[in-house]
Amino acid sequence: MGGELYHYLNKHEMMPETLAREVILQVVHAMLYCHSRGVVHRDLKLENVMFKYRGDDDFSIKVVDFGIAGVASEKVDAGTLSYMAPECLDSTKAADTNPGLDVWAIGCMFYAMIYGTLPYSSNDEKTLIKMIRSDPVKFPKNIPITQEGKDAIKSMLCKDPAKRLQLIDFVQTEYNIMDEEEFEEKYN
Repeated sequence: MGGELYHYLNKHEMMPETLAREVILQVVHAMLYCHSRGVVHRDLKLENVMFKYRGDDDFSIKVVDFGIAGVASEKVDAGTLSYMAPECLDSTKAADTNPGLDVWAIGCMFYAMIYGTLPYSSNDEKTLIKMIRSDPVKFPKNIPITQEGKDAIKSMLCKDPAKRLQLIDFVQTEYNIMDEEEFEEKYN
């Protein structure tokens, strides 16, 4: 089985945190490779992550659709609104392309995998822009997630791009160094 991560989530609604963490780590590693070569995806979203499922929660992912990818310092003029970082939504100037744009989108994907919905959503574009620019991230209480998972998402979705989590820092946290068995033992 395989396909877009988006379709998987449409069918299953959400993933347990342990699986979402493993999938998002693969996305992070892929983007660390791209960023190390000066390439920023600029349109990361669930639809642009393909997966192959081998059973027993064994996902192998590939990031696709680099159609609007850019190099650092180019201006951002495109993307999918629901995954756009707040700095891209200033109508008076285009944002510089930088890895923080991809970090924001990864945070949106991580949230969506755990909660089954994007952190900011509205059918009205102006309302959605306002939410992305000013609303804090809300974590539904009825879905289990560790404090470390919440902290990672909050850090990725930091409104200030200068304070937003760096992918290398995300990878090197204890939260991500543990294998699935260690994670389950510590958090469940």
